[in-house]
Amino acid sequence: MKRTVVADAPSHLLVTMSRFQYNLQRGVREKVCTPVACTTSLHLPVHNNVDVGLPSNLGGDHVIDDDHVTYDLYAVTIHAGSRADHGHYYTFARHEVRTSCLRYCAHRVALFEISFAYSM
Repeated sequence: MKRTVVADAPSHLLVTMSRFQYNLQRGVREKVCTPVACTTSLHLPVHNNVDVGLPSNLGGDHVIDDDHVTYDLYAVTIHAGSRADHGHYYTFARHEVRTSCLRYCAHRVALFEISFAYSM
């Protein structure tokens, strides 16, 4: 299992999920199509000066357990296609009006209700 520690909270957090797996029978990487549920905010502990096996210039010897940071979801990039080497990416980004979002797809930008984006 992979473990990631936030040692210094950035102003923007980018989370990437690899949604492909290798199909031994077909000899190709395929997209995992099971739905992913996510919340609109992520509340993470920040471990300043922690000793978690980081290089010495990043670490220390104590954990600050009561220090947290919250990130609000404002954009999602989606892969449309069944294989890792084929398909198209598009992005939904929250509009300044909280009930709407913008879809960026190639050279087109369209306005959608945010409930539509969550159903994708």
